Amino acid sequence: TEQFFGDLSTSDPDVLIRPDRATVNILPNAIVNLTSENAVEVISNLTSVVAEATSEDDQTPGNLKVVTEVLMEMSSLLDEDFVVGVELGMDTVDILDSISKWPSDVVQEQSPEIVHVFENIMNSLVGEENFTSFSSVQEDIIVNGHGARDIQKMTENLSFEPPASSTLNNTSSITLPGEALQDGDTSGVLFVYYTTPVLFPLARNASATQHSKATLLVLSPVIAATVVGADQTPKQLQLDPKDPILISLPVFDVPTNTVNTSAESNWS
Repeated sequence: TEQFFGDLSTSDPDVLIRPDRATVNILPNAIVNLTSENAVEVISNLTSVVAEATSEDDQTPGNLKVVTEVLMEMSSLLDEDFVVGVELGMDTVDILDSISKWPSDVVQEQSPEIVHVFENIMNSLVGEENFTSFSSVQEDIIVNGHGARDIQKMTENLSFEPPASSTLNNTSSITLPGEALQDGDTSGVLFVYYTTPVLFPLARNASATQHSKATLLVLSPVIAATVVGADQTPKQLQLDPKDPILISLPVFDVPTNTVNTSAESNWS
């Protein structure tokens, strides 16, 4: 069987992507040995490969498993004091944006691992010692990061509101109390806005028939904020009840007593 992925440690198109392939059926493994020395190049090549996977014949569970495993290898390097850097962060966002366009039945089985490893990499980026800020606006995901230098300059609350150029109307926002971030142990803040529900399946539909194994999906966008501690991992904020976290989300009008015939939930 043909492989969509070749050797991800080279940008040679004859090795990276087989140009003579007709369809892609099964992908056992990508040939990659990810190290701190070649990580930037490998992830850059992976970004190019995933961007080319626009056919449903390419968007298979096997190919997605390879993408997930490479990102997990990338995440494992973080334990070795690997510095992510903005370039690699941008590529990681691009990869997730591409995957968000894959069929939901392909993505749903691996989505928890994908989201976890993505946010782990991005948390490490914003928590790096010399990191200042990061912003990436893609079709299906918007990321905004602030390093310790940005946070130390704050005198007010820290807010994130997806830009008007996003695919949905600009009605979502999240605000973190500035005082709670000024504890000396905050090294970064990561905001993520997922405009598509494909990465967030809920559970198998109990009423689904044998011929319709539907999975409920979140219909609304998902907005998230992570406060990163000095160890580059998420930390809990000590909040003053008078100064809470504020989250604003759009309201969807969904008809009642409707029958859901799609793979999506009829609520949001």
